[in-house]
Amino acid sequence: MIGHGLRVIAYGCLYAAVYLFAIREPHDLLTQSENCLRDSREQLKALGDNLPKGMVYQVYATPDGLRQFVYVSEGIKWLNGLAPDAVMQDSACLYSLILEEDRPALQAAEIRSYQTMGTFNKVVRYRLADGSVGWMQICSQPRR
Repeated sequence: MIGHGLRVIAYGCLYAAVYLFAIREPHDLLTQSENCLRDSREQLKALGDNLPKGMVYQVYATPDGLRQFVYVSEGIKWLNGLAPDAVMQDSACLYSLILEEDRPALQAAEIRSYQTMGTFNKVVRYRLADGSVGWMQICSQPRR
């Protein structure tokens, strides 16, 4: 009888060990890291959305010249009323605002920055909604 009782206690301890250490603890750690990630994203969004006439962005670029924005802050709205979602879906809506004469120099600077992994810093002219010309400084640091 005592052996059976000890076996039940052993199974209870085994269950507790498996549940607490193999299931619950990793799940709690995952939940905690997800909360930290969400908080960091909210801080980045708050900072980017409050830049006067500025924006925060993250763009994915490939060696063949493909550019896809994966994040654009609400600060882009000052630029002809562009919506962040529209720019993330089609980067051409942003690049089309840049004057045609400045596009080759911008593209060359982007490629050079991508190849050397050096800081990208370029001033370009862009077309405003009223037809006038404005100046925009684009600065980024590429990462692999």
